[in-house]
Amino acid sequence: MEVHENSNFTRRKAIALFGWLSLLPLAGIWYSMVNRKQVREDQEISKLLLKDIPEGFSYHHDYLIRRKSGAIEVYSTKCTHLGCQLKLAENDRLICPCHGSEFNPEKGNALKGPAEKPLEKLNFIAETDYLTIFL
Repeated sequence: MEVHENSNFTRRKAIALFGWLSLLPLAGIWYSMVNRKQVREDQEISKLLLKDIPEGFSYHHDYLIRRKSGAIEVYSTKCTHLGCQLKLAENDRLICPCHGSEFNPEKGNALKGPAEKPLEKLNFIAETDYLTIFL
């Protein structure tokens, strides 16, 4: 029996080809994550009358609005540690029920860990009568 070797396609080349092909699913996952983030940034979540927003801060389930001297800031109420929904406590602090992180609603900064980053600022548009908030 005669054996012919094909010197053009070696085992090393087959392994390298398999390695490169295994990156395709990872590239697809990365692309879908980037695309989802772009879609999410353009999503409107709330439209409020400006006259109904009080001075100081007001807590809503998905966001926190801080209004001081006409300036408005909108923060997410998702914990920056693992994304749990924050609750407003009696002492005017936002508390994460999952791991106990605490945030200052006036500034959005972390007061107690394990979260270290401040609350994410949300995009919004303040029109003449309305405040439109985006995720």
